[in-house]
Amino acid sequence: SSNVERTREEALRRYVQGRWLEQNGQTDEALAEYYRALTLDPGSRTLLVRIAEAAAHKGEPQRSLEFAERALALDSSDARAHWLKGAALFQMERVSDALAPLQAAFDADSGNAEYARTLARVAEILDRVDLVDRAYQRAVWLDPEDTESWFQLAAAQARLGEFGAADSSLAESLDLNPIRPGAMFLKGWIRESLGHPDEAIELYRQHLRVHTNDFTTRRRLMGLLAEQRRFAEAYALASQLVAARPRDPDALQSQADLAYEL
Repeated sequence: SSNVERTREEALRRYVQGRWLEQNGQTDEALAEYYRALTLDPGSRTLLVRIAEAAAHKGEPQRSLEFAERALALDSSDARAHWLKGAALFQMERVSDALAPLQAAFDADSGNAEYARTLARVAEILDRVDLVDRAYQRAVWLDPEDTESWFQLAAAQARLGEFGAADSSLAESLDLNPIRPGAMFLKGWIRESLGHPDEAIELYRQHLRVHTNDFTTRRRLMGLLAEQRRFAEAYALASQLVAARPRDPDALQSQADLAYEL
């Protein structure tokens, strides 16, 4: 019994030393201490998670994944281990595989904004807009000053067709950062969808003054102007598109249609 106690005390000492080294930026030395502690206490979930974390900081996702999975084998409800597993898989470009552990981490500890933001980023890549919306809803609830999460929430809500909610979320984002790139386009899309075409036209034009090569917005503005029967303005945009992309059949067709209307 006394030998077991001494072994645990030595493992704890190694762990504390490793934490101190890690906090001082000596990750390799910290890992060495964690490994020594693990040989003394091989069933320590805390040590396994700590090694996975340190490996992630070192940019070693494969090792981080290994130890996160070992921790989960001991406790499948460990939120941090799930997050580390998902983050490692994401780093290894196994994006689809990363979603489930990141969602498990989020569900196990919905009070962690980092888990919410990571889940949202991976869900965005996988076009899971429902999860993007859910995760950013949680992120802004946890951190109301997170302007980027407010913006991304607004974008997700707009993609889901929830334009009233998107308008409110974007207003929160712009209160915190009025010059966020892309905000004028998103605001224009929201105002257009809420039935305010004149406001949307001006917002799209503001966006294009900065992003002159954004042909997607230029096409959207051209279409909106045509819907409002402002054919001369729409034709001018179509001509700009043709000048920039003289072999684009859609641009040529739009220019011809608008020329006919004129």
